[in-house]
Amino acid sequence: YCWGDNTAGKLGNGTTTGSLVPVPVRGLPGDKPVTAVSTGTDSACAIAGGEAYCWGLNSSGQLGNGTTTNSSEAVKVDQGGVLGKAAVTSISVGQRSACAVTNGAAFCWGAGTNGLRGDGATSAAVAAAPVRVTSTGVLAHKTVTSVTVASSHACAIASGKAYCWGLNSGGQLGDGSTVTRAVPVASGTSGAMFGKTVTSLSAGGDGASATTCAVASGKAYCWGGNQRGQVGDGTVVDRSVPTQIGAATWASVSGGALHTCGVRRDRTLWGPRMGTRPGT
Repeated sequence: YCWGDNTAGKLGNGTTTGSLVPVPVRGLPGDKPVTAVSTGTDSACAIAGGEAYCWGLNSSGQLGNGTTTNSSEAVKVDQGGVLGKAAVTSISVGQRSACAVTNGAAFCWGAGTNGLRGDGATSAAVAAAPVRVTSTGVLAHKTVTSVTVASSHACAIASGKAYCWGLNSGGQLGDGSTVTRAVPVASGTSGAMFGKTVTSLSAGGDGASATTCAVASGKAYCWGGNQRGQVGDGTVVDRSVPTQIGAATWASVSGGALHTCGVRRDRTLWGPRMGTRPGT
């Protein structure tokens, strides 16, 4: 079910009329359970029965069905090419691209600007069907388990470590530089997260304000643009390597455009102003 604005049919209910209440997405297989959904700027994707489906704006091929035609109903992502027939286990949608995990590898489709697909391409040329994220470098012999996509960069967890690619103007790739990467680089090879096992990862924002956050060995870490304090370390200084957020134990974190939220192990929801509980 989706609700809100319906530009380009991103609610997936067969219309382009917005809705103030949840409406069912059309085009999904009725006999297969939906196990995940992810929303982007003007498109969305879901996993149903181990297969990927997307709907909404498709000007950059972000629906992954081999076309650049918008769809107000769910269409199946092309699984006849490199994506193969294996079950899709993770999916994430950004502004102009989407990525998924199947059979322990990451695949992306849509815009390729600034290396957003992670396949080595840097041009604006679109990939209207999935392409494999380069796995001959730092991802060699690694098993990818999840993927997260922001507007201009993407990241994945592979064998318990974080890897990112795309625009890096705010240090959001976490490799200690601000150099844009068209293939994955390891995040946290220096800094506070080094040697920790990553269990949760979230990419958010756009351009120099983009951030990435992770939970690793129970602690929260963020890096990237920090103009509004979205890194959560009490400063507004950009960070190009993971920075630990307090000493609490965390379950998950999620980054937005200019803010970040997380769930602590005591189930308290905190925003980036560390030490301030909601309502106090």
